[in-house]
Amino acid sequence: MEHLSGPVLLSGFLLSSIVYSVVFVVVDSLFRRFAPSFYERLKLKDEVRALNPILLAMVRIAIGVTTTLPSCVQAARTTPWGVDQPLNTAGQVCVVSQLAVWSNELFPVRMYSQELFIHHILCLFSAANIILSPPMHQIKPLYMYYASMDVRVDVLRLFWFYNALDILSYWKRLLHSGTRV
Repeated sequence: MEHLSGPVLLSGFLLSSIVYSVVFVVVDSLFRRFAPSFYERLKLKDEVRALNPILLAMVRIAIGVTTTLPSCVQAARTTPWGVDQPLNTAGQVCVVSQLAVWSNELFPVRMYSQELFIHHILCLFSAANIILSPPMHQIKPLYMYYASMDVRVDVLRLFWFYNALDILSYWKRLLHSGTRV
C-alpha cells in the first residue's frame, strides 16, 4: 500500500476542481440545448432555488458515475479491513473526487440552503479527520459510503422519486427540509 502523499492529494484536488468546473459548464449547455423549454422555465421561476439544484445533481451524477463510483469500488475491493490503512491510488482518486465535488458545491449550495452548506462543511471536516488520522479510523467504510452516495440519492432526487427513498433518506430530508428541488 502506498503512503498518504500530501502534494499528490493537493494536486489531484486542484485538478478535480478544474474538472468539476468544466463538467458543470458542459452539463449546463447540454441541458439548455436538449431541454430548452424546461431550462428556461426553471431559470425564470428561480435560478438559484430551481435550476441550480438540478444542475448540481446532474454534475454529481456525471462525476459520481464516471469517477467516484469506479474508484471507490476498486479502493474498497483492494483495501483490507482494519485501522491504520493508508490510501491506495484508487482511494486517493475516490476521496479527492468526492471532496472536490463537496467543496465546489459550497458556494452554490449556500445560496439556497444553509443547512446543506453546513452539512457539506461538516462532511469535509469529517473526511479530513478520517484521512489524516488513519491509526484511529477505518478507511474502507468511507470508500463504500462514497461509492454509494451519488447513485442512490441524487438519481432519485433528479427524477423526483421522493417517495421511493428509504427511511434514512427521509430523516436526511427532514433535517435538510429547505433543500427540496
